[in-house]
Amino acid sequence: MYSGQELGLTDDDYIKFDSSNGDVIAIDTTIDVGNPASVRAHWNDLRHNELKDEILEAKFDGSYNFEGDIDFIQSVDFGLSYTDREKSQVTYIIENGCSNQNIEDPIAQAATNTCGTSRLMSEGLFSVNTDSDFLSDVPGDFPRNFSTINDLDQFITDIGNLRNEPDWAEELLNEAASVENTEEILALYTQANFESEFSNFDLTGNIGARYVQTEVSSTGHRQDRISVEKYIDPTRPDTGDGVVLEVEYTDPRPVTEGYDYNHFLPSLNVALDYRNGFFIKGAAAKVITRPSLEDTGVNRTYFNDRAESFSQQGGNPFLDPYEATQFDLSFEYYAESGSAYSLNFFHKDISSFISTITYREDTLVDIEGWGDLIETITEKGNRSGGTVSGFEIAGLHYFDYLPGFLDGFGVQANYTYTSSEDKEAAAEQLQLDGVKAAGGGLEGFSENAFNIIAFYEKEDFQARLAYNWRDAFLSARQGARSSGILSEHVDAYGQFDFSTSYDINERFTVNFEAINLTNENILEYADVRERVTLVQYSGRRYQLGLTAKF
Repeated sequence: MYSGQELGLTDDDYIKFDSSNGDVIAIDTTIDVGNPASVRAHWNDLRHNELKDEILEAKFDGSYNFEGDIDFIQSVDFGLSYTDREKSQVTYIIENGCSNQNIEDPIAQAATNTCGTSRLMSEGLFSVNTDSDFLSDVPGDFPRNFSTINDLDQFITDIGNLRNEPDWAEELLNEAASVENTEEILALYTQANFESEFSNFDLTGNIGARYVQTEVSSTGHRQDRISVEKYIDPTRPDTGDGVVLEVEYTDPRPVTEGYDYNHFLPSLNVALDYRNGFFIKGAAAKVITRPSLEDTGVNRTYFNDRAESFSQQGGNPFLDPYEATQFDLSFEYYAESGSAYSLNFFHKDISSFISTITYREDTLVDIEGWGDLIETITEKGNRSGGTVSGFEIAGLHYFDYLPGFLDGFGVQANYTYTSSEDKEAAAEQLQLDGVKAAGGGLEGFSENAFNIIAFYEKEDFQARLAYNWRDAFLSARQGARSSGILSEHVDAYGQFDFSTSYDINERFTVNFEAINLTNENILEYADVRERVTLVQYSGRRYQLGLTAKF
């Protein structure tokens, strides 16, 4: 057995967490996490995914011009397309991050079980990463530098020696989490283009239809739960860090699920040209957006080591696509200089919507010291949809009337206001103390968003500085982090991007691009802004390139 002194710890050591201030939890501890001598073995995990995405496409387009035979109809376009896409994920994991729990000798098992303990590691395996710049723009009291592994192979060997399991890191195929999804799409389409002149305006437009047939198939493995009970480790006392479970499943069995759906999608587009730069345009169409292929699988990932987090998440091979009927009306003006301005109104009536669904299911199992075991299940599901309405103001303006080199400047901007309503929201509002209602809007829609681009174009040189911003929005009405009790949101976000290029000659162009100049971060929260769940930095990204044309 190992005493606290042998592990380098004392009874006075502590770690305290404080989430009352700031976006990142403050940590106060006597343990120097930036010191390699403080590293201990506890729990280890290795896993990786192998992803593959193949697409085969074939398309035929044709058109027929009437050449004056019909006054109103000018031409007819038609065609067909076929797409066959296959996307697979193969997942590998290690069997046990703690130890081999099947060792019969408790003394031998004590020498191999690293969970619930903190065992000494060789200091030479680690060094401190002092230049990580970890969350440098975020105020708060938490570690900024961390110990990193110098030699991964030696680390794996040392953990194997400590656990008396040399092959502990051998990766095994996780069949339940692996999947192969296919999607076949056959589309037939036609469009009649019309044109006519009136006394005050010219009329142009088209009326068309598309017939789309989609077949989805998913192949993987399923496991059925046989039993679940509390796991008791005879080598150490209960540390009070949760109820550990021991779950037994059947062997993975192959399963294939298929689903198909067909849609007839008519459309109409009309434009009135008043011959002075002013246009009025209208459009109406029925549209669909298919679910992401990775969301349509039979694969499942199980989180079953503790009672408080007993859950599973996976795909849904029977998802219907987003389906909506949409209308647009715009007023546009185009100046001879190339400047353009528009006001667009839009409305979408969504009859089918895809949302993250989280629900709780009673396993009918009573766990000693815990009670009824509830499993949280998260997957994508269809909802009855809702409505989206709003308007967009956009403009493109050239300062070509300015003197000298200033005539190369210009600005492009747009602002969008969106109001959305979820048809099922009212029936799902939870009346719980301390829980804020998710609101009546649809997931994924910000109320306000704008983009502004300042640019300069002169002869062989061009440069653009863009700022893109969107308001906070609801990302999940039933958040998986809270077993479906709390809604999840993404905070407002905006970033600056810069790009420039110079044409050296007709063949060669040098270009430079900088993304997220001010190093903005994505922040997600549950229920209220103070309950932060994620702070994510993608960092500044730079790209320098040379383009050649031959």
